[in-house]
Amino acid sequence: MNLQKLDAAVILYYFLLQTPIIFRQSFADARVNKSLHITFLTRKNQTGHHVTKWAINEDSSKLPDGIAIDLKSSITEQGGVISFHLGGILTVPPNLPAGYEYFPGIGYYKFYTDGVNSFSDASSKCMKDGAHLAIINSEAEAGVLVSLFLRNPKAKDYAFIGFHDMHEEGKYVTVFGDPLEMTSYTKWAAGEPSKTEDCGSLHRSGGLNDIHCNQQELWPFICEYDLSWNEF
Repeated sequence: MNLQKLDAAVILYYFLLQTPIIFRQSFADARVNKSLHITFLTRKNQTGHHVTKWAINEDSSKLPDGIAIDLKSSITEQGGVISFHLGGILTVPPNLPAGYEYFPGIGYYKFYTDGVNSFSDASSKCMKDGAHLAIINSEAEAGVLVSLFLRNPKAKDYAFIGFHDMHEEGKYVTVFGDPLEMTSYTKWAAGEPSKTEDCGSLHRSGGLNDIHCNQQELWPFICEYDLSWNEF
């Protein structure tokens, strides 16, 4: 087993962590109160197979919640040289922004009652939170958003959420470009949708509605923070 190749893969992996790299099997960084230990154990078993076990352990005073690590390894042979390849993807979610409420089994949401003048402004504010305009995927989720309206009786009856038909009239898509039908929630308010309005909203009754993307007044909007970070 070529440990130089292993070390290169580990170095690449910890580069993704934005951790200062040191070419040895363990180190401590006093600046962030962090230590890293890499261990390789190689032995020949009773059947003649060479077995290498490795472990990476990191100690830190503070790590983000919900870190996801996907490691993959492979062995290739070319010209009589056997190479071991180790690669990985590290995903670290942003910190949960202030004001988002968790509804168990549904998601994190924030109702912005102060409002904005346009759909694009609403979408931008959600993205600054690391979130997106809410996309309804079930009756239960619609019920959560309706409950937010009930807490804000003085808010307008409609709030921007994450769908539109700006690209082609009548073909509604989410802010991620997926057809609205894929969300499993297409319950429109009475008399909707319209052919003259392009941006999505939710009525406080739970019905979908399209409204003008740009408004003269400030309109509330609802942001959704990805529930998947709570599942790790």
